[in-house]
Parts: sequence; structure tokens; C-alpha cells
Amino acid sequence: MTNLLGLTLSQALREIEAEGQPLPRIARILPEKHPEGTERVVRVHPGELLVARFPDRSEERRVGKECRSRW
Repeated sequence: MTNLLGLTLSQALREIEAEGQPLPRIARILPEKHPEGTERVVRVHPGELLVARFPDRSEERRVGKECRSRW
């Protein structure tokens, strides 16, 4: 199985399906902490994905980070 850490849940499930693996059980950590955020894979166990919801970065913050990296 490819490295799934950091992928969004939907990306990870697509990767698993593309490899012909059975879909794992999904365990969620504190889903209410960031209800509007994106679920990302934080740990992979055989037959199980552990996901946590992280806040989405604002466009302003993302662009600022890209600009700083060019300096």
C-alpha cells in the first residue's frame, strides 16, 4: 500500500481502491473539533485508517506561504 499519511480521506480511499485492496474501517479522532475542516489520514493500521479533521487554511495564508518560499 502506498503512503497514505497526510492525504485527504477521499484521496486515500481512491488510492486503496486503485490498488485493489479492500476498503478499511475508518476511525475518526475528535470530528467535532473542526467541523468545517478537511479529514486527513494520520495513521494507517492493517484494515484501518485513523483520520482527524484539520482546519482548512485560508487562501491568504496559503498564498503568503508560497510567496515567502520564493524569497
